[in-house]
Amino acid sequence: MLLFLKSGIYNSYKAKELYKQAKKLSDQGQYRLSIIYYNQSIELDSSNAEAYYNRGVAYSRTGRSMKAIADFKKDLKLNPEDYYADNYIGFVWHNLGNDSIALKEYDKALALHPDFLNALLNKGVALSDMGKDSLATPEFRKALEQDATDADDYYDLGSAHARLGEYGEAIDKFNISISMNSNDAHAYNYRGYVLSEEGKDSVAILDFNRAISIEPDFENAYFNRGISLCNLGKLEQAITDFNRVIELTPKNAHAYNYRGYVLQKQDKDSLAILDFNKSIELDSNNSNTYFNRAVSYTNLWDLDNAIDDFCTSLDRDSTDEHTYNYLGYTLRLYGDNKDALAYFDAAIYYDSTFSNAYYNRAISLIEMGRTKAAIDDLTKAIELDPTDADSFYQRGMLEFKNHNLEDACADMEDAADLGNSNAIKFREKHCE
Repeated sequence: MLLFLKSGIYNSYKAKELYKQAKKLSDQGQYRLSIIYYNQSIELDSSNAEAYYNRGVAYSRTGRSMKAIADFKKDLKLNPEDYYADNYIGFVWHNLGNDSIALKEYDKALALHPDFLNALLNKGVALSDMGKDSLATPEFRKALEQDATDADDYYDLGSAHARLGEYGEAIDKFNISISMNSNDAHAYNYRGYVLSEEGKDSVAILDFNRAISIEPDFENAYFNRGISLCNLGKLEQAITDFNRVIELTPKNAHAYNYRGYVLQKQDKDSLAILDFNKSIELDSNNSNTYFNRAVSYTNLWDLDNAIDDFCTSLDRDSTDEHTYNYLGYTLRLYGDNKDALAYFDAAIYYDSTFSNAYYNRAISLIEMGRTKAAIDDLTKAIELDPTDADSFYQRGMLEFKNHNLEDACADMEDAADLGNSNAIKFREKHCE
């Protein structure tokens, strides 16, 4: 009996030590290694609810979603009041693309703790992703009413501001969060994301680098850094980051879509289409992927497939002005200016400041012989974008054909100053 008691005391002690080591590894971002220690700890003491919860977090961070959910449920069986576990189950279901289930779990957490900051934020995100922004905004506002007491709270408040587009306030909160916990990879990553949204990609990359140095397998930080590198024109480095995301999560549809987009920017449209195909295979509901594939088809002069993809994109998002504009452009290439005009009209309906749609509509009008309407559209395009050399050139050509040489030369002067080579030739021949 004494040996048995000693053995029980030893196992309990050993389980606690293994748990401490596992938690330390988790805090350092070494989730795969931490799981080994959690396993050993739980084998010795299966009554430790916190061990199940934290192993669930580690499983989630390494992409093993169903194992994570199973652990959170084991935690709840031992500790039914653990609203953190309900919230995390919702978060995992959200990442799996099932926001209906996620919302139920967030509501369970909020029933136990109505002011739980992270659950309010997560519920808002789920509602927003479901297209229910009018319901999401009050949840974000409720989150912002809560008091912050630690680094995680400031991180959550920063996230709420970011979702509401309040980027200055978001960065302030992330700064405080990082000052309180300088090893929080997620705070660096989110601050970097906000900086990127503000067009500060060079600074954002520093934050993504820091996040990755803390968590070398942090796929979202690689993904965000890839976008910033692409924005800065560092396309090969961007592809390296998207390759890393795909290595970590082979079923990440967004990574294939963005890698395809970068390949498209490198004029490698045939390779880009392969990535868009894979992205659509993994997620057939993303309108942007169909749009991107359509652009590559257009670049390859495969107009039938391009038109099909633009139409599919509009089936999934009927308000995207870029898709209407590009579909009109492709139809014009096809020789169908009448239908093209209807799509340019739609693009302008959804964004009356879309200068390129006015330009494209003007070109179709020119090809249809409607000179006056074309000049009106080119004038509007120039008003919206005074650096649009092509619009100055096209308007100048119309004025020249109308025998208005003075106006034509004025437009060609502007177009030439903006770098239009045809305008430079015209100016040399007719205006000097």
